[in-house]
Amino acid sequence: MPHVKGSPQPKLKVAEAHPFRAFIGRFFVLILIVASLAAGYILGSVQPIQGVISSDQYALRDNERLRDAVKMLGQDLGELQATIAQQDKTIALDKATIDALREENRVRMDELRQVREELSLFKGIMAPEEITRGPHIKELQLNNVGNRAFEYNIVFTQEGNNDNFVEGSAIIILAGQSSEDEDAPVMLPLAEVSEQVQDEQVKLRYRYFQNVEGVLNLPADFVPSHIEVIMQLNSGQRLNRLFDWSPTE
Repeated sequence: MPHVKGSPQPKLKVAEAHPFRAFIGRFFVLILIVASLAAGYILGSVQPIQGVISSDQYALRDNERLRDAVKMLGQDLGELQATIAQQDKTIALDKATIDALREENRVRMDELRQVREELSLFKGIMAPEEITRGPHIKELQLNNVGNRAFEYNIVFTQEGNNDNFVEGSAIIILAGQSSEDEDAPVMLPLAEVSEQVQDEQVKLRYRYFQNVEGVLNLPADFVPSHIEVIMQLNSGQRLNRLFDWSPTE
């Protein structure tokens, strides 16, 4: 065999082909890829769940804070209502106190007026030189108490010598006209308009003074103009006096 000179040639080795091993290798690579994808999916799914759990936890905490705030507001509201109730009681008490003071002042003014009237009477009795001696129809007081009702007080006195009693009777007449016919005079005995007077003739018996008082109620169609007081004594003396209708409000 001829010998050829030149560079030495490497020896070639023929390897046997194994198709099953190649399949196994590709299979494992595919499993790794699928596992990687699955892990990524699972991780991606778990993360939102963790986010939802975290959001729920925050929501629960917010709800707890809101409940605490509502509870505190409820306590503040209760305290505020209690304060308002106390203030209302104080205002009611102040109003009641003012009303009581007004009533007390009214009573004291009435008492003062009564004392002044009695003082005036006694001054007339104790200083007879300044006035006419004997019995008198001293005065008439009228106070409007509403609903066509009027308090009245007629005072009879004896001036000067008070050793003897004044005895007799008084006729008290309310004069006026009808509201439907002003030209028609109307005369009403006090007994017809006042429950305190049972008889047209009021009995009199006193040494110093006597009051005839009560409440008169005007008829709906009656317009008063004056009150006439007629005093008839057992001694035969007769006195009369007219008082204009001028009640105080």
